[in-house]
Amino acid sequence: MRAGPQPESLVLRRRPLAQPDFARKGSLTVLGLLNSAVAAYYYLRLLVAMYFRDPADGAGAVEPLTPAFRMALILPAVGTLVLGIFPSWVLDFASKSAALLK
Repeated sequence: MRAGPQPESLVLRRRPLAQPDFARKGSLTVLGLLNSAVAAYYYLRLLVAMYFRDPADGAGAVEPLTPAFRMALILPAVGTLVLGIFPSWVLDFASKSAALLK
């Protein structure tokens, strides 16, 4: 048995998103469709700029990272790994802290 949502249930129980709500809340449906169109335009433009256009002059030069910026990248990565591998540490600390507040 797996934890979390089962991938099969997400595929088999999918219903059309826009059809039932359009009769009741047509404006929200139209707003959601427009938002999806804007997002698609944005990400397609980004893909075209990344993969289909030639780089500008001097685009390959990268400055070395400062120590502060390097730490700003490393600390959240380490925190994410610790929270992902050892979540019980944080949950135990949170439950003990909540018990102290009572």
